[in-house]
Amino acid sequence: MKRISLVAIAWVCASLAAAGVTAQEEGPAPLLLILDASGSMWGQIEGENKIVIARRVVRELLEDWDPNVHLGLVAYGHRREGDCADIETLIPPGAVDPARVAGAVEGINPKGKTPLSDAVIHAARELRYEESKATVILVSDGIETCDRDPCEVGRALEEAGADFTVHVIGFDVEENEVLAQLRCLAENTGGEFSAASDAGSLKIALDRAVRRVRIYLRAPEIVFGGVGFEVEWSGPDGPGDKIVIVPKGFPEGSLGVPAATADGSPAHLVGPATSGPHEVRYVSGADGSTLLALEITARGAEATLEAPASIAAGGELEVIWTGPAASGDLIALVPASDPDERYFTGRFSASTSAGSPAKLQVFSDPGEYELRYLATRGARVLARRPITVTPVSVSIEMPSEVEAGAEFDLSWSGPARQGDRLVLVAAGTREGTYSTKRDFTQPASAGSPLRLTAYSEPGAYEVRYMAGADGRTFASVPLDITPSTARIDAPARVAAGEEFEVRWSGPNAAGDRIVLVEASAAEGTYFTSSAYARPTSGGSPVTLRALPDPGSYEVRYLAEGDGKTLARAPVQIDPTP
Repeated sequence: MKRISLVAIAWVCASLAAAGVTAQEEGPAPLLLILDASGSMWGQIEGENKIVIARRVVRELLEDWDPNVHLGLVAYGHRREGDCADIETLIPPGAVDPARVAGAVEGINPKGKTPLSDAVIHAARELRYEESKATVILVSDGIETCDRDPCEVGRALEEAGADFTVHVIGFDVEENEVLAQLRCLAENTGGEFSAASDAGSLKIALDRAVRRVRIYLRAPEIVFGGVGFEVEWSGPDGPGDKIVIVPKGFPEGSLGVPAATADGSPAHLVGPATSGPHEVRYVSGADGSTLLALEITARGAEATLEAPASIAAGGELEVIWTGPAASGDLIALVPASDPDERYFTGRFSASTSAGSPAKLQVFSDPGEYELRYLATRGARVLARRPITVTPVSVSIEMPSEVEAGAEFDLSWSGPARQGDRLVLVAAGTREGTYSTKRDFTQPASAGSPLRLTAYSEPGAYEVRYMAGADGRTFASVPLDITPSTARIDAPARVAAGEEFEVRWSGPNAAGDRIVLVEASAAEGTYFTSSAYARPTSGGSPVTLRALPDPGSYEVRYLAEGDGKTLARAPVQIDPTP
């Protein structure tokens, strides 16, 4: 059998903060790392001795050491061969002198056996584990060789200690028997077991173990679904670090709804919707790993929903509900086939903070839907109720064709709900898109009949009854807009400042005008003075006045709806004689 060596270094760690907040903050909490210097540490990984790798990793770990973390060092097997009592405290726990620690580690040369269990006992006593919190970190490449059972030693120390923990790192360990023994020692003291196969993974595992020692979590033993609770914590507070609650045994990296440590202590979380064992975890922002987990019990929340079994498309749904009404809880209507975590913002969901009953907008598409009580911002469904959305009856009566720019009346019937409207759009226009000008759209609340104005461009159009909830079309009727027959009769030449008469014919829609503009004027622009622009509502003819500057001009029939010109006639303004 391969001869076993163990690296176990005993450290002392504490976070120095305001006295009296937590027991951890009152003084240094002992931590030990024991360096196993038995013969197998001369074994190699990729051509480099394991003891050499361990020395280098400890040196690198000390380079950015937190001065608030105290450190002590113990080694065994480094002085005599075959001596199970060869265990020595090289540096007692205290403030860290990186050069001193590195020098002590450099001076260790593997020779002896692996009194793993006695080394842990030695470390526990060195740290006065029966009186205060004490933690040991072990980095081991093998199994106990001095007739002790690490599992039993761990169990006994855990029972006798005030708060005793051993974190174990298996270094270049492949045998199942060895892995099981090392894992057992860690688990029996509430610690963590990690495996390392090279220098990089050894440094990561050591750094993770040190960070765990600095972390403290305190939360209620029992929390209730949908109800907020506080978690007191201390820890490294690294970039992206989080406090989360998840079901016990959830995979690493499962965050639920986290609270960032950057927001300070206490962290504010919400009890989960499901009952059973859960864990409050301190999660590293660097790699998503759990640095510390605290087991608590969750009692799931209950909720009820009362609503009709069916409702017409596009309507408003009133929901009577009961539930925890925690921050972020929602009452939502969703398609029945949608996953639990999906919901729509806006009027299709309502915050429980608004009270019961909740009022929701119904989708415009008929079909099978589901009403849901969503807890913790959609993370859990506490209650659900099926709802059938039925079709809506809508009719529109109007002419099949209209001249460009002309007004036309239409009669309609439909639900006339809030936001519903009748709109005129080009055929094929995307659902929910329309011009907001009142010439081309009117709210259903205005009643029936309604009057709209045809666009100035001939072509295929349609009038739609559009649902205010989501812009869906409940009914549509095609409309052919034919070319305009508008005409302008005006003198070919007039003198500057002279009044002249213009005869016209055209749709005479509300807001239409006869205007005098420069021949190069942009479409839809004109002078607002009544001398140069007259409404068609005054009939034909209209009287305009020539502008004072000679040049080329136009008299135009200007449609109010879209500002387009339906007819035009050139006018030359000559200088005043």
